[in-house]
Amino acid sequence: MPIGKITPSMLNAMSVEDRVTALNELFPQMDIWAAHHVSYFRWNRRTLIRTTAMSNGSCFFIGFLDRLFLVTAALVYDGYMADKAKSRKTNIVCHIENIVFDPEARLRGYNRDLDIATFEFSYEDLLKIGKQAMPGSPWPPPEPIPELSIWFGGFPSISRLWLRSNAVSFGLCMGHVPITTVTDRQITCRFDREQFVSVETRRTAPPGMDMGGMSGGPLLLPLGTEEGEWHFCLGGVICEARSGTDFETVVAVRAHFINQDGSISRI
Repeated sequence: MPIGKITPSMLNAMSVEDRVTALNELFPQMDIWAAHHVSYFRWNRRTLIRTTAMSNGSCFFIGFLDRLFLVTAALVYDGYMADKAKSRKTNIVCHIENIVFDPEARLRGYNRDLDIATFEFSYEDLLKIGKQAMPGSPWPPPEPIPELSIWFGGFPSISRLWLRSNAVSFGLCMGHVPITTVTDRQITCRFDREQFVSVETRRTAPPGMDMGGMSGGPLLLPLGTEEGEWHFCLGGVICEARSGTDFETVVAVRAHFINQDGSISRI
């Protein structure tokens, strides 16, 4: 993805003022690209008093050769199954964007301890919802490094907006922050708002915003070449997102636990 020949070494050599100017060109274009990889996993159920309740998590897609998988947090799938049990099984329907989806029939890999679930998905349906899959090559993905800046995205439940009785809009929440710590299992990104760079086209979530619904979204590692081309690779699956007035963090399970056949490795 060429973006005006802005290279990593150029950014590192710039003054703070020049870097802000360069990032205001770079960030909006990468935001658009990153957004094409993030989707929402939603389900509606009829309650005992005959009203409709909606829940959602986030998800994304990864392709390995001719196989395509939808990936989310195991917690999201558990939420769907718990609501299905409450709704007597027949009063619940799940969608990925506007595509009807049967999670049980499509389940490929599940690991509650790691908090990752994978599902079979088709390129035909991916085309219908207008999303892009993360490439599964090379695999496993590059090692994440502390202080490397990453992108993350998801759909907080609080951002849902009912347009009319049968139409709802989902608001995408995205961020670009440095990695704080990396372990064999997780990547943690602690927000430091004092270091945020203002980008004209981006709205930053306010402190204390309820981030429920972000689980299952991707954590993306941006890689730039000295030819000025930038690419994303998958770093992890968001398993936790917290936003308090004095503590904000995003935690992701590392992506290398996902195998090329869609199964999930054990710890």
